[in-house]
Amino acid sequence: MPDVLKAVLPVVVAAVAVAVFGPILGSIIGAVLAVGTSMLLDAIFPVPKPNLNFTAQDRKQMVRQPVAPRRIIYGAAKVGGTLVYVGSSGADQRYLHLVAELACHPCHAIDSVFVNDVEITAAQIGGNGMVTAGPMAGRVRVKRYLGTQTTADADLIAESPDGWSADHKLLGRTYIYVRLEYSREAFAAGLQNVAALVRGKNDILDPRGATSVGYTTNWALCVLDYLRSPMGVGAIADEIDTATFIAAANLSDELVDLDAGGTTTQARYTCDMAITRDQSRRQILGQMLTAGAGALTYVQGRYCLYGGAYTQPTASLGVSDLAGDVRLTTKGRRKDLFNAVKGTFIDPVKSWQPAEFPGVTSGTFETEDGERIWRELELPATIDATRAQRLARIELLRGREPMMIEAPIRYAGIRFAVWQMLSVTVPAFGWTNKPMRILGWRFEPNTGAIALRLREESAAAYAWVHDDASALGAAPDTTLISPVAIPTPTSLAVAATTALQADGAVAPALVVTWTAAAHAFVTASEVQWRVSAGPGAWSAAQVPAGTTRFVIAPVRVGEQLDVRVRALAGLAPSAWTSTVQQAGAADTTAPGAPTSPTGTGVQRGASWRWTNDTASDLDLVEVWEAATQNGSYAKVGESRSDFWVSTGWTPGETRWALMRSRDRSGNYSGWAGPISATARLSAVDDIAPNSITRVLSSAASLALNRMDRPGAGYDHRQVVHRTITLAGDGRALILVRTTGVTFNGPADYSGDGGGDRGD
Repeated sequence: MPDVLKAVLPVVVAAVAVAVFGPILGSIIGAVLAVGTSMLLDAIFPVPKPNLNFTAQDRKQMVRQPVAPRRIIYGAAKVGGTLVYVGSSGADQRYLHLVAELACHPCHAIDSVFVNDVEITAAQIGGNGMVTAGPMAGRVRVKRYLGTQTTADADLIAESPDGWSADHKLLGRTYIYVRLEYSREAFAAGLQNVAALVRGKNDILDPRGATSVGYTTNWALCVLDYLRSPMGVGAIADEIDTATFIAAANLSDELVDLDAGGTTTQARYTCDMAITRDQSRRQILGQMLTAGAGALTYVQGRYCLYGGAYTQPTASLGVSDLAGDVRLTTKGRRKDLFNAVKGTFIDPVKSWQPAEFPGVTSGTFETEDGERIWRELELPATIDATRAQRLARIELLRGREPMMIEAPIRYAGIRFAVWQMLSVTVPAFGWTNKPMRILGWRFEPNTGAIALRLREESAAAYAWVHDDASALGAAPDTTLISPVAIPTPTSLAVAATTALQADGAVAPALVVTWTAAAHAFVTASEVQWRVSAGPGAWSAAQVPAGTTRFVIAPVRVGEQLDVRVRALAGLAPSAWTSTVQQAGAADTTAPGAPTSPTGTGVQRGASWRWTNDTASDLDLVEVWEAATQNGSYAKVGESRSDFWVSTGWTPGETRWALMRSRDRSGNYSGWAGPISATARLSAVDDIAPNSITRVLSSAASLALNRMDRPGAGYDHRQVVHRTITLAGDGRALILVRTTGVTFNGPADYSGDGGGDRGD
């Protein structure tokens, strides 16, 4: 008999049922055998219903207080530790030492440690405990102890400022030792919390094997362990109905299809939860039982466990068994009516916070009731949304079978037990072998009858196909973005290039590009690099948000560097990208050729123009000319602009040109062109000062200068000029139009030799 009953009820208990899956069955249904005594245990031990949001939040918070409840972990759970030691050491007290107990028993594994909600996985922890990757790399040391340790942590003993000694072994306790190095960057908002993802008890007995013990999430085996454990109920072996626990364990291990082909499955019932021992045993059992849609009974001095499944009747109940009138209830009270179930479970995807699973509804039931009526269901030991929906569906369908009877049975009914399935035949009700489950059993001493309370049950209430599941919404519980969950930049790439130095020289360099983290709180990106060999110390630079390119220069040709990038925000940085390695290399990439080349004739030459390539290390453009398109080209100039003026041509001369780009490393582009241009036919520059000797109406005598062309080549039909005196020396600028074009108007002249004036 449980200690709680022995202490309070000085009576002989015949049958007690603890059936705490949902409000349908109630919390405790008791049948107490005693003369003149009939009561519900809830009246003696009222238990307030815990709020899942608060309890789930509490167990993930690190606490420090002189008296704290011990914690038991079944399956997987994220828990905050109870601080048993805090100290600081090192220059300027730069190191903070924390020891946090996670469970009061040995555990199977500590998969991750969370510092300020930043996850540190087992793969990120080196052999000496130092974190080697992620935002906490080089700043945090983590030591994990699973309760099997026999000595105290040597590093903490060596660095403890106030006496953590070899005697501080924490034997049999699962704990973590975390050393944090002060960093404004890593802990911009201080230290808020340290937690861990733990796989719990690893010494759970499986009665299906002679000596099988280990870690399991099997719902029935976790309940059995709590019943037998001295940290739980402390029941002895004779108080356990092993057969019912084996049946429940087999039921829990059954695989449920999650898709049409059955390629993806999951165990029917699991238990994943952290328990604090300041709760009552019945409250803890109530939370555990929600994970299996089941019931725990205490019958004739033995605990029996039943999972959420339909079972065939094991006995019959007919009119001949009745000791009086049967009381029939066909429909429950309005306040107990519901046709839809929603609620919360613990969601690992949302940092192990309580989250809503997709509600289970029925249009048929809503039509019957005229409206949708919700029932809330809290599942503190369930961490899978599909499994939560299956449990909610069982709750809904069992709730739609409200028909119940209370029947007085002859004394032979003492053979029946709570939770047993019976085939009930009552012709007056039109029942023949109707399946009903015993929910209550009570002895009536005045009449010697057994009062049974039964409820109808069908296999349909437990049926499940994969189509019954709804996808869990991807939307977070809040529309506000997290200021500390900063996404990591993506698409990091590093390529060899060159960079122009301040002195005009070109040096080997690495160009780093990435895709920025999409987050409103990101203020900058940090680029780090180091020599791979060694490795060397990290160098770092920051670029403002929106910039996704950075050049590391100068670097050594052939020397390989490690490069990584992360996003920076006000409260926390993102994780680092994976490291990319790249060596510096000499520049062998040619610039692009000039584009859109053109040639325009000018006086005694041509102007060549083009559009330069956009290469950052472009040095100049070479211009080559030839007398013919397919002739021999020779370089005539170099331009660091986008044009070149070629001179020294004779009027009317045509030449061809090619252009090519050259970068600062001496790499050449291909050729642009050929293109051609013809010098203009203009005599302005061919007339020497003081060369006009006579101006008539039809001819001019010219002294030629810098022009290898006979004077007769100029056919001056009419000459028009305008006299401009320069510096008072009497020189005249003569504008001459040739090739027979007539100009009307007077012709003026001046010169050293005088001259005539013509009409």
